[in-house]
Amino acid sequence: MKSSKKKSIISESKVINPANNEEIKVVDVSKTPDYETIQKAKTTRALAIFLISLLAGSVILHYGFTAWMLIIDKTAVVTGLDRIFIAWLPVVSGLASSAVTYYFTREKR
Repeated sequence: MKSSKKKSIISESKVINPANNEEIKVVDVSKTPDYETIQKAKTTRALAIFLISLLAGSVILHYGFTAWMLIIDKTAVVTGLDRIFIAWLPVVSGLASSAVTYYFTREKR
C-alpha cells in the first residue's frame, strides 16, 4: 500500500538565537492559501459539475420523453418538446461551457 503524504505549504526553518544560543523554529505562512481562494475554487468546481450534469440530464430527459411520446403515438407533443429543447439547449450549453472554461483556466495558486 502506498502511503499518501501531502505536501506542506508551510515552510519551516530553524534559527539560532545569538543571545542565548537557543534554537528558534521559524514558520513561513505567507504561501498558505486564504479562505476566500479555497472557497472560490470549491464553488467554481461545484458550479461546473452542476451545469454539466444539468446539460446531460436535460439531453437524456428530452430524448427519453421524445421516444416515449413516439411509442405511445403522441406525435403532436413531440413538436412541442422540440421547441422547448431548441430554446433550452443553447442556454444550458453556453452556461456549462463558460463554467468549465473558467474552471480550467482560472488562476492557479
